[in-house]
Amino acid sequence: MIYLDILGLPLPRLVIWNGLLGLHYLLAPTGSIGPAPYIASVIITRLLLISWLQSDSRTTRYWPCFEYEAFTFMAWPFTLPQYLVHTRGRKGVLVFLGFLGLMWLPFVCASFREAITLMSSE
Repeated sequence: MIYLDILGLPLPRLVIWNGLLGLHYLLAPTGSIGPAPYIASVIITRLLLISWLQSDSRTTRYWPCFEYEAFTFMAWPFTLPQYLVHTRGRKGVLVFLGFLGLMWLPFVCASFREAITLMSSE
């Protein structure tokens, strides 16, 4: 029962989504991922990031400006570090690096798959 409660939180949903997306990119046949699924995955990932940001802002009681969600959706590599450093101090940099690794996970998996495909074709 506690596992279902954890899935209701924004951060586990973001981690599970990016993990499944990375697994999909790793196992999908080469060239099968078109532009539409890629764009949809980017939008869903950013919306999950914004849901975590809103949840975290309720606990820290800090919201930088009006329409911060839109700024984060469009430019999260710039707005997220500002938020994390302001709310967590120096530890915010480490949290941002964790988010950066989480966001890059699907693309690293896709690059790994492409490298394996190229090596096996030779």
